[in-house]
Amino acid sequence: MTKSEVHQLERFFLANQNKAFLFCQYRGLSEQDSLDIMQDSMLQFYKHYSQKSEDDWAPLFFAVLRNKLIDKQRWLSLQKKLFFWQKPASDTQGDADSTELAESLLVAYTEVNNDVLRNNELVNSENALAHAQSYQKLIDTIKLLPEKQQMVFLLKTINEFSEQQIANVLDVSVGTVKQHYSRAKQQLQHSLGGQDD
Repeated sequence: MTKSEVHQLERFFLANQNKAFLFCQYRGLSEQDSLDIMQDSMLQFYKHYSQKSEDDWAPLFFAVLRNKLIDKQRWLSLQKKLFFWQKPASDTQGDADSTELAESLLVAYTEVNNDVLRNNELVNSENALAHAQSYQKLIDTIKLLPEKQQMVFLLKTINEFSEQQIANVLDVSVGTVKQHYSRAKQQLQHSLGGQDD
């Protein structure tokens, strides 16, 4: 790989690291597990897909990330079954960690969406806490969505993928993507009491 290609790849990873982190966090993984999966995904992407066209990188990277997430969730599920008598660490830490997670996700989300930072009221710490609590409710509601709806919703909203790119990542038709997105949006609006955009 040439120096120019390495710099292109570095820029790609830097531009997508917060989106990938949010994608992992919304799937319910711990911060450390999310970082591990991101690192593994970046390495696998580099080994197998770095020679592909730069236009194809984002869907390919998130397809690798998705597969790594599925593997990790299977492993965690197996761990729960094998060690059923032990409480997971997340159960013992309580609501303080949930609020801290919501706050860190809110910060990461605003970093991904810089325009939100320019004209929002998060400067006030009281508003920041209220936003973090609302954001935690959104995260909890997203976690309740079926897996495909959850992935389609996250890829479309956080990563701003086109329906065709999402279809490529999930290996489904564009019509299926539209259906999953519509159902996810309806369920979130119903659960959160929101109105249609």
